[in-house]
Parts: sequence; structure tokens; C-alpha cells
Amino acid sequence: MIPLLKPGAKLLKVDGPVIETARLVLRPWRGGDVAANTAMLSDPDTARFITPDGKAITTEIGGWRNAAVISGHWALHGFGMFAIEEKSSRRYIGRVGPWCPPGWPGFEVGWGIDREYRGKGYAVEAARASIDWGSRPSRSTRSFIASKPSMHRRKRLRGDWERGGMARSISSARSMNVG
Repeated sequence: MIPLLKPGAKLLKVDGPVIETARLVLRPWRGGDVAANTAMLSDPDTARFITPDGKAITTEIGGWRNAAVISGHWALHGFGMFAIEEKSSRRYIGRVGPWCPPGWPGFEVGWGIDREYRGKGYAVEAARASIDWGSRPSRSTRSFIASKPSMHRRKRLRGDWERGGMARSISSARSMNVG
């Protein structure tokens, strides 16, 4: 709960663009996304690839911190991961977008899709839309996708991007001590 403010005091609101695809809406984060994001990250198979320590996030404060980091990336850099909403259900289904925290080896397009919504092509659709939203990187500043060999779906998406000349892959961000 936000405390009452003095007259004239203003809170910072980070607004970002809204991108629509055939099936998805990529939009700024909302307070209501925190619980759904936390639920997504409570799945150990999801968390092992997208949380900093590879462990599931199961607490309300842990989920809030995760969402705050993503929102803070927008405030600090002017870009970041979008919340992904499925048009047909209007439900939060994951996140996608450019990501470049301190110490990261380059400009990454990251994503996480809730287990219930995987296998429908949403990651590819959302990632392509987030790349198209910004300028396509030049050959000298291509984006990358950090993944592990066991990440089958990510390997397929990474392959799509590499064939299109949009990305180079890095086999494991964790092995390079970047997150």
C-alpha cells in the first residue's frame, strides 16, 4: 500500500510502449502482474533458467523484488522486459524484452513464459515483436541469447534468431559469472 502523499508530491510512473501482435499484448508492468510472475517463477523448471540463482521464487517479497528489478531496468535504461498478456484471455503469461544489466556480456533479448502457455509459439512471437519495436541491432551490436544446452525450447528460438542474423548465442551466462 502506498502511503498518503503531501499535496503536490508526485510518484514516478514508468510508462512504456504497448505492442500488439496477432495473439499477444506486450505492455508495461502492472501491480497485478507481480503475483502471476511469482507463480510462474515458483515453478522450478522455469526458475532454473531465469532467476539469478536458478532457484524457484516462492515468496511474495521475492516475486515483488523480481518485478521491481524488471521495472527498474525500464526506469534506468529506457527499455526492458515487457509483461506479456494473451489477448484472448487478457492474462499475464510471461515477460520478454531487451535486457542488459551491469556485467552482462551484451544486449540480450530475454523471455520467460508460464508453463501453461508454452509450446504455442508465444516466445517467438513476443521476442520478434520486442526486437522489431527497437531498431534492429547492427552487425557489430547484435543481441545474444544466453542459454544452456538442456534448454530445448530456447535452443529452437535461438536458432530462429541466429538464422535471421539477429543474434549470436552464448552457451551459458552463469558459466561466465554474469548472472
